[in-house]
Amino acid sequence: FKQKTAYEIGVRLVGSEMCIRDSFIPEDNGNAEGWTLANNDTIQIIDPTADPGSYSQSAAAVSNSLNDLITLGCYEDIKIHPVIDSPNDELFNEISKNMYEFSNRYNVDVVESLSPNRGKLLIGATITGSLHKEPPTKLDLLKENMEILVTRPFGDLAPINVYLSCVADPDFLTNLESQGVTLDQVANAKQSVIDTMSVPNLKVAKIINEYLPNYGGQFDTSEHILATGDLSGPGILIFKEAADNGHLDIELTDIPLKYPEYVKFATENFLMDNATAGTNGAIALMAEHDILSEISGKLKREGYDPQFVGRILGKGEGHLFVNSDAVSYTHLRAHETDSYLVCRLLLE
Repeated sequence: FKQKTAYEIGVRLVGSEMCIRDSFIPEDNGNAEGWTLANNDTIQIIDPTADPGSYSQSAAAVSNSLNDLITLGCYEDIKIHPVIDSPNDELFNEISKNMYEFSNRYNVDVVESLSPNRGKLLIGATITGSLHKEPPTKLDLLKENMEILVTRPFGDLAPINVYLSCVADPDFLTNLESQGVTLDQVANAKQSVIDTMSVPNLKVAKIINEYLPNYGGQFDTSEHILATGDLSGPGILIFKEAADNGHLDIELTDIPLKYPEYVKFATENFLMDNATAGTNGAIALMAEHDILSEISGKLKREGYDPQFVGRILGKGEGHLFVNSDAVSYTHLRAHETDSYLVCRLLLE
């Protein structure tokens, strides 16, 4: 799939073969100075057992694309450029209608865009937005004993994968039931995570934005969030990426999961390489403890369930130290030390 479209951002024309991902483009159109951010994500379907034209399928896809901007504290001037394809016009129109319903619910704009027109199911969007602060990408400023907070427990995709596997293969269902879990319980968990995926994390973006320096300003470690990460695709491996990119050693002291029993089942039965992953997932924040404690209180007041999950050990060789429970949640290549697993290589 190659998206042959172009979008005018400010006074600039930005062409895209596939996507514009986390691009920081200075605005010079007369508005307040800042950055224009853009990200593209598409899926085929979140829940294959549900109607592909349902609102939740479209909302989860758009929210997932939006989450990369939210991770950087972007919530202003949000525009949805739909990327939709479908085997028939009726389903295409349903998905398009859902995009407009999403825009009305969350007060964001929809910009008409071209369809790939390949007759295959595809739901997603290129999202653009404005950020009038400096983006939190300062891994180089992270120091020893700074901490990591996630906005909520994660591992959202595991219940969906477990449910689909149990429906498709009676052996998986028999195995699950032998552990005292019914298919109805998995179905309820599946619906719960889909409901979460269908709501964009715009309140999180506003809180992150409060703790960023103004455009052109300098980061102050006593006032600002220094770095953030979206756990959607990589799950806990986002911390390995941060360790590598920041030349840091990081210790994870906790792995909070919404449904740990299904994450473990998905891993043990090789249903997922990394069962801590999600869609429109939790967001990790890295900063001084006092800043994160204040943010945690604000997140709780907005209905989130923030959790402290680890700390920065200092500059290093890109090691991620995790407890032995991590092998129940991911198929990592690792070697054991006395107390930890050191995650050196990611699954290929």
